[in-house]
Order: sequence, then C-alpha cells, then structure tokens
Amino acid sequence: MLELSHVSFSYGKGKPNILTDATLTAPDGTCTVLVGENGAGKSTLVGLLAGTLKADRGRVTHTGRLGYLPQESALLDDMTARENLLFFSNLYGVPKPKDKELPFGVAEFLDKRAGELSGGMKKRLSLACTLLGNPDTLLLDEPCASLDAHNQKLLTDILQDLRRNGKCILYIGHNEEEYRAFCDKRYRLCDGTVVEDLLF
Repeated sequence: MLELSHVSFSYGKGKPNILTDATLTAPDGTCTVLVGENGAGKSTLVGLLAGTLKADRGRVTHTGRLGYLPQESALLDDMTARENLLFFSNLYGVPKPKDKELPFGVAEFLDKRAGELSGGMKKRLSLACTLLGNPDTLLLDEPCASLDAHNQKLLTDILQDLRRNGKCILYIGHNEEEYRAFCDKRYRLCDGTVVEDLLF
C-alpha cells in the first residue's frame, strides 16, 4: 500500500508550495493512476513517495520493497546494460536475473553502453531494472514515454499480472489508452491538491 497523508511540500523557504495538504491512498492489488497538467507536481509527489524528497508536513508511507521508475533516466551511461542491471541488483539486494528472464527484449543489447542506447532501449532497460526482485510496490513516472507499441503492450500485460498478484502500482501517464486496461482508480493533481478523477 502507498499512502500520502496531508502532505505539503515546497522547494525551499519562501518558495510556493508544490503540494498543499495532498492526500492519496493506493491499496495493494490495484493500479492507481495520477494525472495532471505539466508542472502540476506529479513527479514531485512520486519523489516524496520514493523517499528522494522529504515532505515539509504530513506523512508518506509504503509497504514492502519499492520499485521506482523516475521520469528521467537513472541509468549509468558509462556502464553497459548488463553492468547497470548488476549495479541495481546489488543496490536492491536481490539476485540479478538470468539473461533469458529479462523483460522487454533487454537481452538483445546487454553489452551496449547505456549512453549509446536509443531512448526506447533506455526506457526498456530502466523498466527491467525497476522490476528487479519482484517489488511489492511500484512507482512508474510516465513509463510509456519512448516505448513502441509492442513494448507498451508488454508493459500492460506485466502490470495486469502484478495487480492480480497483489502488487500496489502508482502510474503517472497522460494518455488514457496507455492505462485504460489496468487502471482501478484515477486521481488528478491540481493546484497542489489531489482529487479523485472520474474514469473514462
């Protein structure tokens, strides 16, 4: 489960609040989608849930091991895809999967440096790193950006399986077609506050 309870946040003293008394709950076994205009603070909210940012007020909690896909790539460009997988496996304290078990066709470019990969390949590798060790809770910030239709379908299938297996997923996306198949509840971030948004 993910919970954001009455959270306020700004990027420094005297700066305007990005979030003001924001509250959101995402239960296990569901996919909760967060939408909002560019600059509304969606990535900030996910950063607070991931622990990369600290709230000024309120409480942020999650259960189990966390998998986090930030909007910007967290890959180490000087390392190969294989070395990135090993690095994140060690960071999470989980075994690195066998090549044949890697999703999104990552095994096809394991020996290429991350900095030489296309945007789509980087996103596929980033997703593979995020899913290492079968995390209990997933934070996905625009995971379909740069993905082709084939890999978007693979991601949809994976997320549907994860929901069925009781995982908690928070998904940021702009296009309803991306998440229609697996979305249980949708919230909108507007003026620093989270409000429930009617589905489709």
